Amino acid sequence: MRNQHARWVAQTGIFLAVLVVAQIVTRPLGNSFVTGSLVNMLLILAVMFCGLSSAATIGAISPIIAALTGMSPFWPFVPVIIAGNLVIVFLWHIIALRRTERSKAFDILALAVGAGAKFLVLYIGIVNLIVPLVLNLAEPQAGVVSAAFSWPQIVTASIGGLLALLVSPVLAKAIPPAKS
Repeated sequence: MRNQHARWVAQTGIFLAVLVVAQIVTRPLGNSFVTGSLVNMLLILAVMFCGLSSAATIGAISPIIAALTGMSPFWPFVPVIIAGNLVIVFLWHIIALRRTERSKAFDILALAVGAGAKFLVLYIGIVNLIVPLVLNLAEPQAGVVSAAFSWPQIVTASIGGLLALLVSPVLAKAIPPAKS
């Protein structure tokens, strides 16, 4: 039991560190497709290789770190981003990973449903609630912020899912996949 806990802590810490470094390294690119795609890929890989609790922990902590380091300018976004991260890892866990055998069809379904659900959480929470009701932004800035949390979110979640599916066979040679 102690070894399992140590392994969980180590794997969660490594994935979280890689995710934070990816955010920092890609920060000069702005709010880019690269950063979002890498974050989603790492969240999905974490659920595949470390399990739901590890991926959920990473998905909850990483937006807080992003806000603390200035990568996310608006603190009211943090709970919504956490919710979006939790939704995508939970759906990948339920759809693609809780099977005795992996299936490409369920991987693709998890990709589509996970990306769509994360997009909806972020769009409804940030674009429809926080930007108009909580933040006091001038219209041009509100439009820019809202645009960043609209269609690009489904694109980055989809790219992240595709990258995770491409990387996972290679990673599986070094890390045994999580048991559901």
